[in-house]
Amino acid sequence: GEVDSIHFSEKLAPGIAHKPNAHIGLSELINDETQPEMVRASAVRAISNYNTDNLIEQYLTLLNDKSPLVRGTTIDVLSEVNTSEYATYFLPLLEDPKRSVRIKAFYGLSGLTEMQIPEQYKESYNKVKKEFIDHLETNADFVGGRTKKANYYLKMGNLQKGIEGYESALKIDITNNQVRLDLANLYYRNQDYTNAEYTFKKVIKQEPEYGPVYYSLALLYAELNRTDDAIVQMQNAMKRMPENTRVYYNLSLLYSKKQDFKNTENTLLKGLKIDANNESLLYALAYHYYNSKQPEKARNIVIKLVDLYPNNTQYLSFLQELSSNN
Repeated sequence: GEVDSIHFSEKLAPGIAHKPNAHIGLSELINDETQPEMVRASAVRAISNYNTDNLIEQYLTLLNDKSPLVRGTTIDVLSEVNTSEYATYFLPLLEDPKRSVRIKAFYGLSGLTEMQIPEQYKESYNKVKKEFIDHLETNADFVGGRTKKANYYLKMGNLQKGIEGYESALKIDITNNQVRLDLANLYYRNQDYTNAEYTFKKVIKQEPEYGPVYYSLALLYAELNRTDDAIVQMQNAMKRMPENTRVYYNLSLLYSKKQDFKNTENTLLKGLKIDANNESLLYALAYHYYNSKQPEKARNIVIKLVDLYPNNTQYLSFLQELSSNN
C-alpha cells in the first residue's frame, strides 16, 4: 500500500537522479521480489549509471529472474555495456517463453554475425530473427521503432545507416529532443562536427534547462581544441547538473589545459564535496598537486586512494614515487 510506495520511491528516486551511493538502495529493490515488476526493472536500469564492473554478477543472475520485465531490462543494460562479451549469456534467452525477451536477446546479439552463433542455437536464432524483423516492421511508423532499427544497424557497425535511422525518426516527431540529442552524438561520433554542433544547439534552444546537452557540446568543443568554448558549456552543464561529478572532473581537465591551476583545484574540491570518495576526482586532484609541486598534498590524496582501492597497483606505485621523493 502507501507505505510500500514511499519505501521504494525513497530508494528509486535517488538512483534515477544518480545520487552518490544510491546504488545500495537500488540493489535492495532489485533483490526484493515482493516489489512490483516495474519498480525492480526501473532499479535495474538506474543502477547501470553506477560502476557496472561491481554489478556484473548481479546482472547475470537477473537474466534468469522470474520476471520477464526484469530479464528484458537486464538484457538492455548488458547489451549497452558490451554486447559480444555477454553473448553467451544471451544465447539461451533466444528460447525464452516470452516473445519480448527473445526479441531483446536477438537485439543484444546483433554485434555478432550469424556465423558466430553456435550451431545449437542457430535454429532459435533464425526463428527469433523473423520475430525481430516483424517487430521492426510493425513499429516502423513510430519513433521508437525507427530508433530501434537505427540502433540495430549501429550494433552491426553501420554508423551511416544508424544516422539515417535517427534522422528518419526525427522526421516523425521534430520536437523529440532525446532523439535529436542522440543524433547529435552520432554526428559527433562520425566526425561530422558541423552538424553535431548545429544539432546540439537546436536542443539547447528548445530545452535550455537540459544539462546533458551542454555537457555533450562541451566535449565536442574540447575535441576541436576550442577550450574556452568548452569551459563555458561545461559551466552551463554544472549549473543544471550540480551533483553530476563527471561535469566537475571534465571541467577541471579543461582548466588544467589552460594552466588555470586555481580553478582546477577549486573545481575538483567542489566535486569532492558531493562525493568525497570519487575515484576520478581524487586521482585528478592528486595529479594536479603532483604537477603543481605540492607533493605532500598529493601524497595525502594518494594514501586515501590506496586505502579505498588497495588492489590498484597504479596508486601503490604513485604513492611509492611520492614517498621516495620526500
